[in-house]
Amino acid sequence: MEVSILADLSVLLIAVLFFFLIKSGETDYIEDSPRERLQYIFFVVIVGMLLLQFSVVVQGARYDYRFLLYALTIKYIGPKVALPSIAIISMVRFFWGTDIAACTSLLYGTILVLTISSVNRVLKKFSNDFVHLLLLVFYTLFVSASINLIVHGDFFKDSQMYLILIVSSCMMIGIFLWIIQKIQNIREESELDFLTQLKNSRKFYLDIARLKEEKDYYLCILDIDFFKKINDSFGHQSGDDLLKKISLLFHQQESAKIRFYRIGGEEFACLVEEHSCDETYDLMETIRQSVQQINTNLQDEHGETVTVTISIGMTKLANVTAIHQSIHQADEALYLAKNSGRNCVKVYSV
Repeated sequence: MEVSILADLSVLLIAVLFFFLIKSGETDYIEDSPRERLQYIFFVVIVGMLLLQFSVVVQGARYDYRFLLYALTIKYIGPKVALPSIAIISMVRFFWGTDIAACTSLLYGTILVLTISSVNRVLKKFSNDFVHLLLLVFYTLFVSASINLIVHGDFFKDSQMYLILIVSSCMMIGIFLWIIQKIQNIREESELDFLTQLKNSRKFYLDIARLKEEKDYYLCILDIDFFKKINDSFGHQSGDDLLKKISLLFHQQESAKIRFYRIGGEEFACLVEEHSCDETYDLMETIRQSVQQINTNLQDEHGETVTVTISIGMTKLANVTAIHQSIHQADEALYLAKNSGRNCVKVYSV
């Protein structure tokens, strides 16, 4: 029995590692293409088959960790993968052996397909990451235990095995979440600019690729005016300090709908979601004026305080599939701002 349990948990551990590595540590599932969903379904079904192969057999009854696989799948990949995967695995188990266990397994899969998505939505609203996953595991295991109790009518026959499954599952959840957190930390560090702690250009293009067609977005490119002159006159350390001060202003303006990125030496990008053109323009004007008021602690050769300014170009993302064209349009608006005397905001127009 111990060998089967270790084999099952090893299969799950390898599967979780593989999945989160190919997903770059992303823990909130996103809408994938139909082809990607089919790949994930195939992946989950294969893992389910392996778990069936290494089932724990106690007095002729088979126990496995499919319930843990189902909980992980609905939470981290989503219902569009979890529900068909559960249905396929249940059908395979049914035709694997048409005995009473196969029938109860089919009933178990049917109940989960009908209920687990709704249960997941409810738990997601009222629990943190660990509790959410733990309750999902308890729910999937509770359904299995309830069916066995109804069919066999002897709770104590399975109670020891279910206790082992619960304890081992809790241990594995702790390991899973620790691994996921480590992968997330590595991913987040790889997507942050070290100097400014803003998101970097890699994260910018990843976020661009995940924009939803039905939402409105504005793209703004912000560039510090005469930044090379500051570096040349006062040194790179002063230039770095200035970048940090400006980035601090950007951090203060950030929200779920407003995201800033450092995409070049003195160049930044901002994605603005679900704001009108006027609202986005006002936001950029506020940022421009705030930057102009920064105390640089630098003085020129005449003893006057050096003022820093930025130029901003903005455009609407009319079609997220043509994002490179939109970036080009924002750049054109930025060039227009530069050619208009700098320290201003320009909106791209055809």
